Amino acid sequence: MYWSARPFVRIFFFFAAGIFLFFKIDFFRDTSLFIFPVTIIVFLFVAYLLLPRRLSFKWHWVKGVVLAIAIMATGVFVARLQYPLQEMDIKQVKGSFLGIVISQQSETEKSLKVKVKVIKKLDSLGGKLPGCVLLYFEKDSVSKLHYGDEVLFSARLKTPEAPANPEEFNYNWFLKTRGVSLVGFVPRGSFRVVGNKPPSRLLAFAIGLRQKILKALKNNGLSGNEYAVAAAVVLGYDDMMDDAIRQNYQRAGAMHVLCVSGLHVGVIYLVMITLLQFLSKSKKGKIVKAILLLLSVWMYALLTGLAPSVMRATVMISFIIIGNEVERDKDAYNTLAMSAVFLLLYNPGFLFNVGFQLSYAAVLGIVTFYRPLVRLLYVKNMMLRKAWEATTVSLAAQLGAFPLAAHYFHFFPTWFLLSNLVVMLFSSVIISAGMLFAVVSWIPVVSGGVAFVLSGLIYLMNYLIELVGHLPWSGVEDIWFPWFKVAFIYLAVLFAFVFLQKKEPKFIIPFLSAALLLLLFQVGHRYNVLTQHKIIVYNVGKKHSAIDFVNGNNHALFCDSVLLMEPKGLEYATDNFRIKLGLKKNTKPLPATFSDSKLNLWVSQNIFVFNGLSMVLIDDDSFVSGSKPLKVDWVIFSGSRMLNVDKLLQNFSFNKAIVEPSGYRKGVDTLINKLTTKGVQVYDINYKGAFVYNF
Repeated sequence: MYWSARPFVRIFFFFAAGIFLFFKIDFFRDTSLFIFPVTIIVFLFVAYLLLPRRLSFKWHWVKGVVLAIAIMATGVFVARLQYPLQEMDIKQVKGSFLGIVISQQSETEKSLKVKVKVIKKLDSLGGKLPGCVLLYFEKDSVSKLHYGDEVLFSARLKTPEAPANPEEFNYNWFLKTRGVSLVGFVPRGSFRVVGNKPPSRLLAFAIGLRQKILKALKNNGLSGNEYAVAAAVVLGYDDMMDDAIRQNYQRAGAMHVLCVSGLHVGVIYLVMITLLQFLSKSKKGKIVKAILLLLSVWMYALLTGLAPSVMRATVMISFIIIGNEVERDKDAYNTLAMSAVFLLLYNPGFLFNVGFQLSYAAVLGIVTFYRPLVRLLYVKNMMLRKAWEATTVSLAAQLGAFPLAAHYFHFFPTWFLLSNLVVMLFSSVIISAGMLFAVVSWIPVVSGGVAFVLSGLIYLMNYLIELVGHLPWSGVEDIWFPWFKVAFIYLAVLFAFVFLQKKEPKFIIPFLSAALLLLLFQVGHRYNVLTQHKIIVYNVGKKHSAIDFVNGNNHALFCDSVLLMEPKGLEYATDNFRIKLGLKKNTKPLPATFSDSKLNLWVSQNIFVFNGLSMVLIDDDSFVSGSKPLKVDWVIFSGSRMLNVDKLLQNFSFNKAIVEPSGYRKGVDTLINKLTTKGVQVYDINYKGAFVYNF
């Protein structure tokens, strides 16, 4: 293994592998913390002192393997230091606590959400502290919580529930990778702010500065969507964004402009590098230029409140600045890998952050594909050449990021080139105008004029993005991109690109192999979709029912009317699994009486017959009595009322019961025990998650 070429690329992969092992395999969390530094020292000692300085080529790989193990052990060790076991192992704790707010607040529809570091448990001595927790406060009970506020609160803190449905978003895992062990709701009157001691004065200053600029924007006439987009684009504050404007930008493929990222920091970098070009004439001038560039991007990060996404982009571009302006032998891949290792040392959880992954994928796409793409066409006209360059930047970034984006968001924007031209045209001017506003916000007339221009630019950008988002065929929806597919798409693109660049036939075989595996995978998946027959009883909470009857790529949904009024909850529970199953869009509920020969489904009130299997949904004791029990295959229990089991068995004959979640848990347990003693097989959705039956 040759370590001298692009060493940080190799270091990154092994370091990231160590972090991955820590989060995914219990063994690396259960092993004593001291084992890992000992392992690191031993393997480094073997690599540099025991192994000969010059190994023959045949055995050169041995040193590489030894160093790789040392670096992976370092990744595990760093993750263990950042995520102590005593915080990760606590499942639930109730009591009174003293904590300090360590994040900026964000608003939901009914509550304020903040991250709190618990520093003391007040109603008992000793025991494990839960570390960092996520608290939800009733919106009406508190107007604002500030970074550094010391809060006395009483709450039941518990681990977020694991996914209750197939392919459902794993909120528990999401919080774990961000260092949050427990969540809790703090009701009105159960907390008190007792002081303010910010852990970081710099961060407190940055957050305060951002709040002042946000207030100045509002005082200078910005409101509605213009204010929301200005706050997001210029300052990285996206809590005010409504769903409609988010959806417009998502459909147009321009969501990245609403999240402060490499684009925004890159605009600051390009503006400053243009202004400081005169310093490039001498070696000392280049050093001064690099220092001023670093100060500029970090001042912008300070202005945006040092939000994690801003920090990530700023660190990345800082390493690029150092690489471009100081190093003699510049290598973009090594510089990017160096910045990634630095960020993972700061927070190992970034490895699983979607923004982190997409940022680096997009930048790698630009570094790899931009120059070859832009050379495909020579344009003399300066304006057209700039448009072509912007187009190739967008295309290169999309080549790098689209497999990951499709995996996470199941959507591909077909008009991304057009929307990115709009974004590149407006975002640079908007960000520059935003920076100018931040500088002159204390001057009444001047700040008003800049705010007026800023509002007009944002209004026009919003209008154009909405137009792009509503063009015909604006996106490919419901894409299922598992990790297998993501990996082989990247391999196919990489081998095709290398072949086109080097014109060497040896790259054709790996490209065709990757493409063939993708094709076989797609054919197999399509076959499974067309031949599937399933019944899915979802876990949608204690007050609702949702049952999908699946035949091929068609399906019919049975659910209660109240759930239809809360579509976000239904989509959260069902959408990802439906996409995996390749189901056609169908959110219309089944009527009380329904018959469809294509689906092979018959419904009458709460009785269903699907592919020859019969079932009845029961939510109360109002059974229709007959001369003898009605024979069905399944009984699905819903609702929270205590049922009369003897009366039930007099009216129905069945061998399987599916019990949906209920608020009346004691009654449900009694029901399950009685059914079990009668020889009925019981599936409890509350504990086992959604019930999926394959014919």
